[in-house]
Amino acid sequence: MFSTADTIVAIATPPGRGGIGVVRLSGL
Repeated sequence: MFSTADTIVAIATPPGRGGIGVVRLSGL
């Protein structure tokens, strides 16, 4: 399950390598 912060980051970040990078950093 994703936290609220992760969801906001995912929505705010456009799809692509950058988005995946941000999500991975947030996960760590």
